[in-house]
Parts: sequence; C-alpha cells; structure tokens
Amino acid sequence: MSKHILIIGSGKLGLPLATNLAEQGFQVTATTTTNNKVSSDSFANPKIVYWNGQPTQETINQAPYAPKFSFASNHFDVMIITIPPKRQHNNYLNQLMTLHHFAISLNIKKLLFISSTSVWGENSAIVNEETTMKPVSDSAKAMVEFETFINNESSYQSSALKLAGLIGGTRLPGRFLANKQDLAMAKASVNLVTQRDVIGIINAIIKQDIWQPSFIACAPTHPQRDEFYTLAANKLNLIPPTFSYIDNDTAKNSKVIDASLTAKQLNYQYQDDNLIDWLDCAL
Repeated sequence: MSKHILIIGSGKLGLPLATNLAEQGFQVTATTTTNNKVSSDSFANPKIVYWNGQPTQETINQAPYAPKFSFASNHFDVMIITIPPKRQHNNYLNQLMTLHHFAISLNIKKLLFISSTSVWGENSAIVNEETTMKPVSDSAKAMVEFETFINNESSYQSSALKLAGLIGGTRLPGRFLANKQDLAMAKASVNLVTQRDVIGIINAIIKQDIWQPSFIACAPTHPQRDEFYTLAANKLNLIPPTFSYIDNDTAKNSKVIDASLTAKQLNYQYQDDNLIDWLDCAL
C-alpha cells in the first residue's frame, strides 16, 4: 500500500481528503495558496504547505508566513490533483500540464486526476465509464485533453476520477438554487455525490492499487430536480426554488450518470446511496 501522498489543492475536497488519509496512517502533504491553511507544526500530518505552482521551485518560502519545505527531499508514491478550474481564467490545461511536469520531476509513479462528469457535456440518457466524452465548456475540454494525455504517459500510472456534483461538508445543496424562480428542467435527474463517498472511492483506488483510465463517482439514486432542491432548501429554512414545467419531456430524458461499473470494480458500497435520505440525515 502506498504510504506517501501529495495532494495538490486544499479546497473543499483536498483538505478533508488529506485529513482522512492522514488519520489512517498515510503520510500526507497537501498544497495551498491560502496562508491561513499552512501548517505551523513542521511535523503535522497532514502537512499543509504553501506552493505557488511553479514546478522548478524546490522550496516553498515565497511568503513570510510559509514554512520552508523542499519537495526535492521528499518521496511521494501518489499525487492527487484536486484543483478545479477557475471561472475567470482559461488556462486550466496549462495548470494541469504544469502539474504533469511537476509529477515527473518528483518521480511520481501514480497520479489521480479529479475530473468532472461535465466531460460528457449535454449527452442525454445514461452515461457511464465507456461513454464517449463530448465536452462543451472550455474547462471540460481541458479535462478531456489532460485525461487523454496522462493515459498515454509512460512515466507514471494514472486514473481520472470523474465526479458528479459534490455535496457535503460546506457544500450544502439547499443553497444551490434557493430563491431562484422559473427554473427549467424540473424533472431532470439529479447527479450528485457526497464528499465522504468521493473520499471513500479515492481510498479504495489507493488501497487496492487499481489504476485504470476512468472511474466515476456518483450516487446510484437520481431524484428529480424539483423534488430534491425544494427539499434541500426547506431543510435549511431557505426559500425553495420554483420551476417551470414546459420542458418535461426533455427533462425526463436528461443525462443520468451511472457509476455502477466503478463501484463494482472497486468493490465499493456507497455510504450515501440515497440522496433524499442523505438530506434527511445530514441537514
């Protein structure tokens, strides 16, 4: 089992993932560009370090609050890329390629790229690991291009884990559509996955040492959009959204993410398999 893990990004997934892995005995280092997340204890596990994203820089000492840290003096078995694209920038592919070169400089042998089910764009009906990707947005196109690139890379083994919409932790779905009016696609299927199931699937990949081109993380239940988001808003005492129902025929044939093959391959049992039940218990 791999012991030393480098997580790129300490956001809504990266930080709780780092904490979870560290609690299980892995030696974990996670990067951040936010000063208040940096570990003050040099022996902390997980160790949160400042890094500005430059692969040629050996030490992280670019700001007065950042402890000195040399990537070159550390050995990592696995790199996990958890940084999402930023809406205001179009250089996501460049960021990802920088991380590819960084992985090579560190002699990384296993790379897990956290991608998104947006790579299937507006594909309707059932989508699974074998469905041809048809990205529409620039960020989704960058994800597909990077996934294709790392799958052909010989320096390390790689997998892309495509996440449905992430919920849990600070990502409360009741806030997503609260107080919005006349929303379309009321009867569309909801494709979401909880934070703890994503962390559980990543654990399964690492512990079982299964590396294949594509995995998916998505809860096996798909409630209708109006039902789920109305209940989610009510749970937080927020004004629920309203929907128009003029496109019901289209909505009923909307994209459904089927992650059952990944679950079978990893022998993974979803902890939050029913999203309506999750709302009742978690909120």
